[in-house]
Amino acid sequence: MWHESHEIDLLRRRFRLTPAEAKVALQLTKGDGRLAVANRLGITLATVSTHLRHIFAKTGTHRQAELVGLLLRARKRVVKPVPAWPA
Repeated sequence: MWHESHEIDLLRRRFRLTPAEAKVALQLTKGDGRLAVANRLGITLATVSTHLRHIFAKTGTHRQAELVGLLLRARKRVVKPVPAWPA
């Protein structure tokens, strides 16, 4: 299982996000809406929206659903399946 810090590092490197932007992006991949992200991270809804605008610009996405899809696909490309034990 990936630790949250590894996922944040992945997002930062892959999309050149700031630490705060990566934290917001990661929360969105968990299915949280903007208000839930703001509450969980202890920031305002306006701050989440600002980070999201920056994330959209850096990832070339325009909608939250499009962004989440991109982030989930990026995660799948990095996580390699563990080979099964021989029978």
